[in-house]
Amino acid sequence: MLKTAKYWLIDTTLRDGEQSAGIVFSLEEKIAIATMLSEMQVPELEVGIPIMGEEEIRHIRTIQNLGLKSRITTWCRAKFEDINRACETNVESVHISFPGSEVLQKVFNMQDGQVVQAIIDHVKYATKLFNYVSIGLQDVARADMQFINLVVETAFRYGAHRIRLADSVGLMNPAQVFALFSSLTAAFPYKCFEFHGHNDLGMATANSIAALQAGAKAVSVTVNGLGERCGNAVLAEVVMAIKHSLKEECAIQEKYFMKSSRLVERASGQSIPWDKPIVGAKAFMHESGIHTKAMLKDHRSYEPFEPKDVGRRREEFLIGKHLGAAGLKNILSKHKNIKDCVVSKQCLEEIKNTVTSKKRSLTKQEAVAIYEKLIHN
Repeated sequence: MLKTAKYWLIDTTLRDGEQSAGIVFSLEEKIAIATMLSEMQVPELEVGIPIMGEEEIRHIRTIQNLGLKSRITTWCRAKFEDINRACETNVESVHISFPGSEVLQKVFNMQDGQVVQAIIDHVKYATKLFNYVSIGLQDVARADMQFINLVVETAFRYGAHRIRLADSVGLMNPAQVFALFSSLTAAFPYKCFEFHGHNDLGMATANSIAALQAGAKAVSVTVNGLGERCGNAVLAEVVMAIKHSLKEECAIQEKYFMKSSRLVERASGQSIPWDKPIVGAKAFMHESGIHTKAMLKDHRSYEPFEPKDVGRRREEFLIGKHLGAAGLKNILSKHKNIKDCVVSKQCLEEIKNTVTSKKRSLTKQEAVAIYEKLIHN
């Protein structure tokens, strides 16, 4: 079984990710994604919802039978029939979800006492059938803290191995998440808590890091942040934040980030924004004169880590409106037809005028053509 150096990441691309509107993964795509995630050393994969039917059970069973090093987990509603269907997949780990807020309890026709009793009944039942049982409380952002504590105490007392607290509609901010998990880890030391964040307000990754800082041992993530509505915390972002912001070791192999990102992009049909951290097309692209001049001396001046660390090559400087003389000289010096690498002010101004008129950056060939035209006049 794989594990991270300090934190446990649960990738739910094949469960919550596929729940994103309009996304369907084929079995072949699921196998490819699960295999790559296991090669990346992601310790746990949440791969589907057995109650969805025979095909879903077959898919989950197939992934389980691959013999991957990652723990394979399925997701269930708080219903015995869901747990029974999960048994048919042959997995050894199950997650069972319960409504946490008054809003969701009304939707499911439950009250606090009924939720607590359901947790007792389902944990007792599931622990007889599975080696690992995770309990989830949905919509903790709108749940009462006293009720959360009661749920946590009850679930652990009856044998749950981990408790997932889900910000189901992405309402929380990092300060709130930190306060929540600080309180829980102080009250229940040595217990395993997980945060599952949604990105409706753009804070899923930040909230996940706040949870880890406050003592949570696990977080849910997906490749490319795929997930319902605005998605979940991003696997690559969480891992690199653990490494470069928290300064903690993480066993997950970041060199696979680009491959896994492109694989899920193709399988999901969801294009990656150009400015997506780590895997976006322009995540390591530079144009401005101040930046390019500094980058030629030391890449660390304007990059938090090397592109090769996450499985991508270094990009050439962009030939745009803000390019400086040092950057342009560097670009032209690599062209086989350029012998005189002294870039005149006139050449740089002509390139910037062309960029402005075309309202786009130039190719290296276009820049070279301008340069050659000027030096031959």
